[in-house]
Amino acid sequence: MAAAGALIRVPVAVACRVLGLSTQGYYKWLREPVCQRDWDDAHLIDILYDLHADDATLGFRFLTDELELEHGIKASENRVHRLCRIAGITAQPPQEAVQGRIEREGAARRPPRGRRRARRDPARVRC
Repeated sequence: MAAAGALIRVPVAVACRVLGLSTQGYYKWLREPVCQRDWDDAHLIDILYDLHADDATLGFRFLTDELELEHGIKASENRVHRLCRIAGITAQPPQEAVQGRIEREGAARRPPRGRRRARRDPARVRC
């Protein structure tokens, strides 16, 4: 359980006992370091990136539908939501909606939330 040129070699049983692991788990990991679920998740994230690149306005619910319609992959919304959150995939609002909100005529513009409060004048504060 050491590098090929290491001076001290530790038996697997001793190392696993010290680390609180089972030798069976170590040998299973040695045989297959990436589990099937992680492999499938990585594959789904690649597909989700491609679907999101085609249409960035799609949220995880629509991406779930697209997975099944275009690729024949059936996955729950919870799983797709978890993978989108891990990968940083978020739905972008349509560009027309963003421009319409900003350029609306006749709408009163109010200051951002952080600046709405009136600031107190230190000279007028009573002790």
